[in-house]
Amino acid sequence: MHYPKTRKRVFWCAMVLWMLGYLCAPAVHAQKNNYKNRWKKVSDFQNKNLPKSALKEVEDIYKQAQKDNNAAQLVKAIVHKLKYVVMVEENDLVKSLSDLQAEVKNAKFPVKPVLHSMLGQIYWQYYRQNRYRYRNRTATAKDFKQADLNTWDLRKITEETMRQYKLSLADPEKLKKVKVALYDDIIVKGDKEQRKLRPTLYDFLAHRAIGFFRSSEPNLTKPAYQFTLNKPEYLQDADAFANMKVDAKDTTSYKFYALTILQDLVKFHLKDADVSSLVDADLTRLGFVYDHLTTNVKKDLYRKALERLEKKASNSRFLPR
Repeated sequence: MHYPKTRKRVFWCAMVLWMLGYLCAPAVHAQKNNYKNRWKKVSDFQNKNLPKSALKEVEDIYKQAQKDNNAAQLVKAIVHKLKYVVMVEENDLVKSLSDLQAEVKNAKFPVKPVLHSMLGQIYWQYYRQNRYRYRNRTATAKDFKQADLNTWDLRKITEETMRQYKLSLADPEKLKKVKVALYDDIIVKGDKEQRKLRPTLYDFLAHRAIGFFRSSEPNLTKPAYQFTLNKPEYLQDADAFANMKVDAKDTTSYKFYALTILQDLVKFHLKDADVSSLVDADLTRLGFVYDHLTTNVKKDLYRKALERLEKKASNSRFLPR
C-alpha cells in the first residue's frame, strides 16, 4: 500500500487530536492505584522507545478493565491499543480501523456510544488531512474494503462519519441519566464552572456531534433537497424553540441534525435549577442559527434573543461573554 509513513502520521494525528480534545488525559489524573501503576509502566515503556512492551501492557489493562467493567479505563485502553498498533504493525491504518470497528460492534453501553463518537471523528479527521485525494475521486466501487479509507469516495466518508455521530446519540434517554463523572479517570475536567456545562454523557456526546454537523464542509456532498434555516422562529426564546416542529425532507441534511440536536439539548435543560447548561446550549443554538438564517431581519432578532437569554442567565454564575 502507498505512503505508509504518511498514513501513520495522519492516523495518529487524528487519534491525538481526539484524545487531547476531551478524553484520555495523562495518567497523572486520579485513578485507582492498580490502574495508575499500570499506566506508569506504559509510559515508561514509551519513554524507552519500547512500543511492543507498551502494547502488551495496554492489552493487560484492557483485559482488567473488561473484568472490572470500568468504562473509563476500557476506553482509554482501546485508544492506546490503537496508538501502539500503529507503531508496531504493518498495514497499520487498515488494521487499526478494523480493530476499532470490532470494538464498537462488541462494546456495551456506556462504552459503545463513546466509541461511535470517536470513530466518527477519526473518519472526518482523516478526510481533512487528505482532502486532495477526495476532491476528484470517482464513486466508490461496490467491492470497496470497509476498513480501508483509501478506497472510499467523499460521499462514503461523509455518510459514514454522519452515521457514527448519529449512532453515538442513538439512545439519548439512557445517555441523559449517565453523569459524565463516570469518565473522570480519563476526562479533562476543567474547573467547576466548566463541568456544569457538560453534566451528563449526553451533553458531552451531543456537543461533539454538533461540532461536526454545524460545520459547512460536510455539505460538499449536497443532497437533492437542502434544509434551509428560513424561519425567524428559530431565534425565538428557548422554551418556544424547544417545542417547535422542525422538519426536513432530506434526512442527510447536516444543518437539520445540528439544529435538532441543539433543540433536544435545550429541551433537556429547560427545567434545570442551575441554568448553566441551558445558557451554554442556547448560545450555541443562537450562534448557529444566526450564521445560517436567510431572513434579512436576523440581526434584530438575534439581538433580542441574546437579551432574553441574558435575563435568564442572570440567576446563574455562568454568564455569556
